[in-house]
Amino acid sequence: MNTSTTRSLQPIFKEVKLLKTDIENRILKLKFSYDSLQELVKKIPKIDQLKRDLKQCKENGSYKPWSEEEEELNKWITTLFHPLHPFRREIDHRIYLNTYGLENAKDWNKQVFKLLDEHWVDTDAFTDQESLVHLFADNMIEAIDCIAPELDKKVFKETYLLLLFLRYHLNPEGRALGIQRSVFHKVINHIQEHGNLKNFSNQVVTRFSDLVDFLYVAIANNNVNREMEVKRDAYKGFGVRADEMEKKCFELLKAKAIGHTSLNFKRKKRSNVRLRHKGVDWKLTGFLPANDVSLLWGMRGAGKTRLAIEIAYAVMNGTAFLDRQTECAPSKVLFIASDSGLEPLEEELESCGLEEAFSEHKNWNLWCFNQETQQEGWGCNLKGRVDLYEWAKEHKGGVVIQDSAKSICSKGGIDYANNADVTEYMTFLKETIAPYVSILVLAHDGTRSNRAGGAGAWEEIPSMVMSCSRIKDPDGKDIKNKRFFQIQKSRKADERSFFYEIGEDGRLKTCMGTEVIGDVKGLIFKYMSEESDKGKASATVAEILQGVKRTKPFTSKGTVTNNLSNMTRGKTPQLARVKNKKGVYKINPYYLRSKD
Repeated sequence: MNTSTTRSLQPIFKEVKLLKTDIENRILKLKFSYDSLQELVKKIPKIDQLKRDLKQCKENGSYKPWSEEEEELNKWITTLFHPLHPFRREIDHRIYLNTYGLENAKDWNKQVFKLLDEHWVDTDAFTDQESLVHLFADNMIEAIDCIAPELDKKVFKETYLLLLFLRYHLNPEGRALGIQRSVFHKVINHIQEHGNLKNFSNQVVTRFSDLVDFLYVAIANNNVNREMEVKRDAYKGFGVRADEMEKKCFELLKAKAIGHTSLNFKRKKRSNVRLRHKGVDWKLTGFLPANDVSLLWGMRGAGKTRLAIEIAYAVMNGTAFLDRQTECAPSKVLFIASDSGLEPLEEELESCGLEEAFSEHKNWNLWCFNQETQQEGWGCNLKGRVDLYEWAKEHKGGVVIQDSAKSICSKGGIDYANNADVTEYMTFLKETIAPYVSILVLAHDGTRSNRAGGAGAWEEIPSMVMSCSRIKDPDGKDIKNKRFFQIQKSRKADERSFFYEIGEDGRLKTCMGTEVIGDVKGLIFKYMSEESDKGKASATVAEILQGVKRTKPFTSKGTVTNNLSNMTRGKTPQLARVKNKKGVYKINPYYLRSKD
């Protein structure tokens, strides 16, 4: 027998042998379980040190000649833990996941929760296999399967389960998503703190904010049974009545508009809001301020609906309107006909020759009572507001026309003449809906002379108040086809009035003698740029008028002053007024920087 095999192992090989025995008995037999691999990861620094010591001993001849057993142990450790060996690669991958896995999980969790929040109300999005929800879930599950093998499901289990839930719509009780978002948040927090789900408790107490969440979804989906269940649970668990729960849902809708997903958020301490030095742009020049609320009122038969239809047509097609010749960007229009309904609106469209132009137009949306499609008239209740909010988010830059104020109030259960109710609703439009779209509300006249009907808030909150009225002849009789348009309040400082009429083709047009304000902003800016290049930094209205007349000789002073007014307002004004010099303008340097 070889004496080298009978003598005791040298100290360094004793450590290697113990390591081999441990790995073969505990790790390989457990088929690379998560816990055993995690334990082995901790030993990698020691293993790498053993490999370096063995290599150095062999090169320096520090030890006696190795026995057969020692040679086998050396071969085992250098082969199994070689960087290219599958076993070592598995361990290195585990080290990578321990270092970066949670960061990936956090990023994926953010994406999943963003998707969940965007589609939480739309239960159809979770059943349609062609929807973005399913496609997103499939892609992310595939990514996790590639990047994180089966061993890593404990690290990524929360994201993985949530994605499976989105993809397969695990909704056994038929309730909207049937699961509390707070459960997901609790699991994620546990993973981020501990790195796994060990000792995680699945017993999550239903929070009040969860019930508000459930009620919001139930009302949005017209699920009456689920709505009653949630209201019952809220009363039994927290002693909150049904009407108070609905008020909380209104608060949730407002919270969503400012970026929160539930009422369970930490409210920031009030602080100073800095001025942005930005004005308001026009959506339809002279008639609709962008991302704001406007009111159009008039007596019955004055032509409010006809005027609103023409405004909608101009916005849908990106054309100018009546006494303004500045074109707008084509946008979606949502016409809410709670007052007239479908048949009267169709008659109005037919009388102005626009029925075909509207019926197939890609930018036209109509909400009204329709028995054929089983659609009820829109009202300003919670369900109606949720629908409007979702439409506004989807069609940013569009226009919403509500016809009429009295009708949407009666269908929404609020008092048209109650100032508190109207203030709350108009504030909702201004703060929750207007950040996405521009809004025009139609209203009837009231008992007060030259004022809109109902509560005073109908006129107080909108940034623009307009009216249309019939014209009488010397005998006091109404002139059939002529109307008087007046802007009584305008945040854009464009208060004016003019006469318009219904032409032979049924379309509206200004009456003869009405000054039509053309769009000469391009000519004005060109003149100001040329003067600036010559070293002249500013110009008076008279100088600008003469500069414009070189190209358009018949331009009036009113057209120039109106265009100058528009060019000094908006989010990024092209021109600025020279301080302490009335009627003197210069190019706005901030506008030039924004174009660089």
